Amino acid sequence: MLKYYRSVLSPIKVLLILLLIISPFGERGLLAQSNFPVSCSPYLLPQYSLNWSALTSSNNFLRVTLVLKDEKYQRGIVPVFLRFKFEQAGSVISTRPDYLPAIPINLSFGTPLTLYGSDLVNYFQAGHLIAQGAVDESMLRQGGRLPDGLWTLSVTAYEFDASRGHRQISETGIA
Repeated sequence: MLKYYRSVLSPIKVLLILLLIISPFGERGLLAQSNFPVSCSPYLLPQYSLNWSALTSSNNFLRVTLVLKDEKYQRGIVPVFLRFKFEQAGSVISTRPDYLPAIPINLSFGTPLTLYGSDLVNYFQAGHLIAQGAVDESMLRQGGRLPDGLWTLSVTAYEFDASRGHRQISETGIA
């Protein structure tokens, strides 16, 4: 019986079968791990408005929670800044790649920090954003209404340290 299996299953076939069996488990393990020391979770709360100005005029609409979760930072503060991206089919509003806020967001190990719309006003000023598609910068300046439809918000934290190249320090949180 063993001779039969050896003749039917060449070493290459055995290797392919093993890869098919093992790879989904290995891939899940790799995806579950995060190499970033900061957790970034944005929230768009129910009853949100499509008015651009509502993002920062009310603390009942947008929240971003950051947590420094890497134990090697237990004794210090890590200064970060954020980059935002709103996307809808054919439209994107994102933080300018050269925008750096004047004051960093300081994170302490293990202490969640929740930022509200009013804390993020500077990030949403028209001069700090790039608009593409059905949205233009004049609409952002005037606090106008976003086009109807489903919008996705992505937020990523970066190190405030220019000497380290403003490295990405969190996974991208999506709402």
